[in-house]
Amino acid sequence: MGLFTRRSGASDSRGAQSALPVVSTDEFDHSVIEASRTRPVLVDFWAPWCRPCKAMDPVLAELAARFGEQASIVGVDIQSEPELASRLQILSIPLLVMYRDGEQVASLHGAQPKRAIADLIDDQLSNN
Repeated sequence: MGLFTRRSGASDSRGAQSALPVVSTDEFDHSVIEASRTRPVLVDFWAPWCRPCKAMDPVLAELAARFGEQASIVGVDIQSEPELASRLQILSIPLLVMYRDGEQVASLHGAQPKRAIADLIDDQLSNN
């Protein structure tokens, strides 16, 4: 996963932290759209100032470990990537968007419980 920078443990210039790899605007098409052609990719759209986003980090990290190589979970910091957020019409966060076969196939708005996110991923894995 050389294209990703880790949110985990390390703080960026705004002090943001998380457990997911962060995808930039330049990496999005390859790391999300193209990658979703071989396995589901769940994208967490977040910002450092978003408390509900931060609250979901441990859940997303746990699910990323649980699903391992079956599905990818990555993050996009909309504060650092405003052009991408605009292009994708991200109007509110937290927002989880599932990509499959190069297309957006599902989304969850607002903070979500682990079960809802796991169900979303399981649904995509069962649709192979």
